[in-house]
Amino acid sequence: RVWLKQDKYYQMVKDKFTGEVANTYFDTNRLVKLLDQHKQGKADNSRKIWTVYTFLVWYDQYFAETK
Repeated sequence: RVWLKQDKYYQMVKDKFTGEVANTYFDTNRLVKLLDQHKQGKADNSRKIWTVYTFLVWYDQYFAETK
């Protein structure tokens, strides 16, 4: 929960949330809003963020085309 508020990790997750794969499966504006609310301490969205983030990492690992 706390690590998501650190700039380094916040940006890493935000990059995934605004990427091409995220845009295919999710409303990226809503994802960024969840992330921003969490970082600002307005809500504990850590479980939602973690769930989507792990899906995106998993997708990249197993389905993204290798270049």
